[in-house]
Amino acid sequence: MVGLFGTLGTASSGLNASDIGLQTAANNISNAGTEGYSRQRVNLHTKLPYTLAGVGSIGTGVKVDGVKRDVSDYIRQQIRVATSKQASATQRSTTLGNLQDILNEPSDNGVINQLANLSKAWTSVANDPEMTTTKSVVLEHASSFVDAIHNMASSITDLKNTTVNGVAQAALDFNKKLETLNELNTQIYNSYAIGETPNTLLDSRDQVLKELAGLADISTVTDEYNRVSVYLGENPQAENVVLDSATKQVNNLSVVSDSQAGKSSVIVDGDITGKQVELAGDYPAGTLLILKQNASGAYSISKEAQVVEGDLGGYQDALAEINSAMTELNNFTNTIVKTVNLVYNSNGTTSPGKAGLYDGFFTLATDSQNPAVDFEVNKSLLANPALLKTGTTAASGDSSIATAIVAAFAAPIPTDGSDASILAAYNPANLRFKTNTSGSTYATRFNNIVTTNGIAKQKADNTQAAQDTLLNSLNQQDQSVSGVSINEEMADVIRYQNAFQANARMMQVVADCLDTLINKTGV
Repeated sequence: MVGLFGTLGTASSGLNASDIGLQTAANNISNAGTEGYSRQRVNLHTKLPYTLAGVGSIGTGVKVDGVKRDVSDYIRQQIRVATSKQASATQRSTTLGNLQDILNEPSDNGVINQLANLSKAWTSVANDPEMTTTKSVVLEHASSFVDAIHNMASSITDLKNTTVNGVAQAALDFNKKLETLNELNTQIYNSYAIGETPNTLLDSRDQVLKELAGLADISTVTDEYNRVSVYLGENPQAENVVLDSATKQVNNLSVVSDSQAGKSSVIVDGDITGKQVELAGDYPAGTLLILKQNASGAYSISKEAQVVEGDLGGYQDALAEINSAMTELNNFTNTIVKTVNLVYNSNGTTSPGKAGLYDGFFTLATDSQNPAVDFEVNKSLLANPALLKTGTTAASGDSSIATAIVAAFAAPIPTDGSDASILAAYNPANLRFKTNTSGSTYATRFNNIVTTNGIAKQKADNTQAAQDTLLNSLNQQDQSVSGVSINEEMADVIRYQNAFQANARMMQVVADCLDTLINKTGV
């Protein structure tokens, strides 16, 4: 009797294992196209045998020791790193491409062509200084040049604002994913606490971590319950924690929208439609901050969050390039205004001094912080082109100023554009700028702005292409480990089906034996 019932138990264990194997294979097949799903396998182990005197060990069947995921944590960590770098390069490339479109070079309507047209117009005036028509053409081209710079500065400002909004949106997304991960940590802990292996929750956790990596460069630490803590940066350091799995503390990212007079306007938690506060500290727009709140609800800055990769890192790099381009455009404009005015105001014997740098052919406020937006063609000249000076004297045919301005377009102007440097480089005796090996022409300066942006975009494009290749390779490796193969699953289905049928047949055999033993032998 013991032997037959033991055989029945052995067959029953095989039937149960085959049933679970079929369920697992069916689940794998049904999720073959599910993003983030990891193939699951049934872990089977031989049950402990019992010892029969005079015979030895007798097997007691099979036990199911859990259903586990096929996952390589190392590969998935590498995928997160590559995802961060790829996302960063993509954002940089996209934003720098937009900046490249704004700079609009080479182009028939570009700034360099506008400068060439303005220089030609001044040349016409130098050749025939008495004609009002040629003076009107100079002012028309100057106005077109001013409008082009104004539009460019406005577009760069719009691009900066759009990028800052992109930072805020990415920060809000990052914060929401941290909250999701915090909830998953709790559910995973509860499952492990009762002895379960939450494969689906672990897949969801890995997917959220991958999405987080696309937003910022992160590192993680997993505890014994598979709860994960998240840190900003490649190395998990306590001061950079944004999610603590043990305390469930989440440190949200907030974004600076603007700053002036030593104070910064901060978008709390990156929610543009939510609360914005003004805090002490002069942080550039787009800076990421971690805030803290006191008992009364008032906010203060805990620390600046350093992010170098992911969408947020890409936006940060792009903002630096945008700010640099705007600074260079202001310096470029500032230099043209001052040098042209200096020549235009000169009497041929003395320099007009510092004041003469800001008013003359062009006008610009001496306290202007944004020359590319503020400078204009002298309105009195626009109203009456005949007032345009062409020479240092009132003598008929004097074109000394017009000729000197044409020369200024080809002169190597000091690159720092400061008042002192420009005044020092100018020779009022001949209305010319001295040879300056460190200087550059107007066109060269603007071309340098375009070239710098082009090099930065090319670098971003190359990085993106390299990371795309690496990420594809890593994803293929991940799929080779965790992906569902329909052919392999069908092979498992057949294997478990045959095992199920064999174990069922074994149970039928035992049932027949018991029937014979009980009903036909009278035992």
